[in-house]
Amino acid sequence: MLNPPNSERAVRGIARMNFLHSKYVKEGSISNADLLYTLSVFVTEPPRFAHLYEWRPMNDMEYCAYGVFWKSVGDAMGIEYKGLLARAETGWKDGIEFADDITAWALSYEVQAMKPSTVCKRPADALIPMITYWAPGFAKRFAFEVVVSLLGGRAREAFMLPEPDVSAAAMIYSLLAIRRFVLRYLCLPRFSEFKRLRDPDPKTGRITQHIPYGNYPFYIEPTLWNRWGPGAWTIWLCGGKVPGDNPEEYMPQGYLFSEIGPRNRMGLGIEEMELDVKKIKAGGFAGCPF
Repeated sequence: MLNPPNSERAVRGIARMNFLHSKYVKEGSISNADLLYTLSVFVTEPPRFAHLYEWRPMNDMEYCAYGVFWKSVGDAMGIEYKGLLARAETGWKDGIEFADDITAWALSYEVQAMKPSTVCKRPADALIPMITYWAPGFAKRFAFEVVVSLLGGRAREAFMLPEPDVSAAAMIYSLLAIRRFVLRYLCLPRFSEFKRLRDPDPKTGRITQHIPYGNYPFYIEPTLWNRWGPGAWTIWLCGGKVPGDNPEEYMPQGYLFSEIGPRNRMGLGIEEMELDVKKIKAGGFAGCPF
């Protein structure tokens, strides 16, 4: 969503995602319903979060735009809606109808499929420590409770996580309410666009980041400031990694789309990607899908 739908980066990103999914789709490990539910999370969660915690909810135009954009992404992924979404046979007149339809389906699918499972627990056990990475040791448990308190009851049960402590829930919801007030009444709007990714290097085509996405310096150039500046010293003193550390792991030279994915898939699928790029462009991905 950081780039226009018709941009080379957006189209190639989807093509790479399709290639990485294709192995598991062929094996039957990922079903069409799984793909549709994952798509639904991107349609439903940002409007829900904005309504609950942001300084204002999305308006109808923004909500419609979400439906239009993610319907186009679903089409580019080859997701089949018929037999799952209620209006798939007759079609949707706009993004709002599509967003409402996929939201209703997702809620019913959760009741059917979101059950406690050790398969669900494994990613939760891996991801929550990433979220609480920078919390000091004495506060790790409380930070864990804060994260769990933000999950819905059904998701928490599926991940086999305990009920959160009431004090953690009270604190995080109070902080979110304060944040909403500050943003609404005390903050000025942005004066310039925030760009996380740099433009591709004209010589190599590799893409680097301005700031880390997550806890590790993936795709960050080890410039003098990035490696030896005050921020880097703070990270180093806290035991973190700075740009230039473990270059084979964190790739400070940047990435190519053909390198995205698990290490054993890096460099694979180039021909498949190029064919998919042509298919996506021919399908009118950047246009309105309704």
